[in-house]
Amino acid sequence: MPDTLHHRDIDVVAPNLKKRLSGVTSTVVRLIPVQREMIGITATGPGLPPDLPHIPLSRAATLPRDRWRVWHARRNTVGTRG
Repeated sequence: MPDTLHHRDIDVVAPNLKKRLSGVTSTVVRLIPVQREMIGITATGPGLPPDLPHIPLSRAATLPRDRWRVWHARRNTVGTRG
């Protein structure tokens, strides 16, 4: 399902920049529809299911800078040393 939000209604962009499915991707896939009920959120990036509300990465990168938007990233720290 392509995103039906007008750019003025997008408050939060949740990027998924990995092509392979990960736990982080699974979280995005499960939470975006729930969060969409409360805020103007959309996902972007490759490897997302077609029924998930999302916009192409190229559109996300060119959203007008007419107001503040949150780019919310979930970080996958598996395999990193801290």
